[in-house]
Amino acid sequence: MADHRPAVAAQRRERMRARLIEAALPVVARKGIAETQIEDIIAAAEVSRGTFYNHFPTVAELLRAAYQQLGNELATRVEADIRAEPDPARRMAQGLLNFLATARAYPLVGRFIVGLGVTGLGEGNLVHALLPPHLEAGVRAGQFLPMPLDLAVDMIAASMMVALQRDSRGETVNPTDVIAALLRMIGVSVAQVAQLATLEPVVLQMGPETLVARSNALLQDG
Repeated sequence: MADHRPAVAAQRRERMRARLIEAALPVVARKGIAETQIEDIIAAAEVSRGTFYNHFPTVAELLRAAYQQLGNELATRVEADIRAEPDPARRMAQGLLNFLATARAYPLVGRFIVGLGVTGLGEGNLVHALLPPHLEAGVRAGQFLPMPLDLAVDMIAASMMVALQRDSRGETVNPTDVIAALLRMIGVSVAQVAQLATLEPVVLQMGPETLVARSNALLQDG
């Protein structure tokens, strides 16, 4: 007879991680990233300090996990929206525009971006899986310059995070200018960039089951 205990234990562990991550959101909404303490999180999650440390070594690690989940949900939603577009440059431009527009529509996501910046772009971030195929398609089509994929992904992701950080601080950020600069950086011609500048950003609807969607209500409650 198969021993299901390891699988059950793994599921229980994932549920507790999710519970702790979700518990952190209203705390961040109320106090901000810098002021969020372990006492706040374990009180919101109704767990012991020991339970917390069984899943996360530090509050910073928990916040990075929450940030990564928010970013991955956004990236997955954008990918689903642009997947059918056949032109690689147009697909890249619309996807980046939509990511910026949708992230700006959820203020709690902005708080994580301002507080944690590029620290959420490490291992486990879906951008490293989702962007390379689009970059490779653009190179094959002669629209993008050949370059190391990991370097291109890092430059695009970091530039997007900095733009969102500036926006969350109240600075003036023109999404079209940001995307135009990124497209030129990867080799899109000046003429095509001018054409793509007419694209309109779309705020994508996030499903109610996502952490991103729930974050707005949590911010309002906070």
